Amino acid sequence: MRNLDISKKHKGLVSRTVWETGALKISADGLAAICRDGVEFHVFKESVSRFTGILTSSGEEIYEGDILSPIGKDDEAPMLVFRDQLSHSWRAGNPHSEDLPLAECIESRIVGHVFTHSYKLRNFKPTSPPKSELARL
Repeated sequence: MRNLDISKKHKGLVSRTVWETGALKISADGLAAICRDGVEFHVFKESVSRFTGILTSSGEEIYEGDILSPIGKDDEAPMLVFRDQLSHSWRAGNPHSEDLPLAECIESRIVGHVFTHSYKLRNFKPTSPPKSELARL
């Protein structure tokens, strides 16, 4: 297994349903692009997410801001992927209350992203200050 520098891998939304993955480039004027194989894909800056270094059991890469759902439960219990600012670890769940280490959530499907599917998180109720920079729901 090769070491993957996850700090250099991001994804960003190019258009309504098209995401690109690769290295992040922010221009002097604040525009964001994902670069892969010598091509720059301009993306919505607010959609840019870091790769966590963790894959689902089906092999999908999990990124910050992804919304996971346990296999077989679909929209029943959505979990937001976020970086816990206190423990500096990847977590999944409600950043305002209950969450789990992301590594314990790999038996899940990616059902959306907070940038495009925030309605799936409508039942998240703040009970404490958010532990994530993504907790802007």
